[in-house]
Amino acid sequence: MLGKLNKTKQGWSVTYLDSSNILNELPVYHRDVELIDAISFSQDSTEIEFEIIDEFSSPKLFEDVDFMVGVECAKLKL
Repeated sequence: MLGKLNKTKQGWSVTYLDSSNILNELPVYHRDVELIDAISFSQDSTEIEFEIIDEFSSPKLFEDVDFMVGVECAKLKL
């Protein structure tokens, strides 16, 4: 999927249009936030490729998160 990377008061998020052309927003996967900060990525509204994940669809990516705390989020394809 394609979306736009945005910096908000709550942190990094991705906004995207779903198949019904409804605008949605997801937080960026917590480990990807560390990568964004490490490469000093600071431009808002940059188009980026991502996939939607959660702790049930991608359990190995949420091993460091308590059960039922891993929210649906945007896993960036960097």
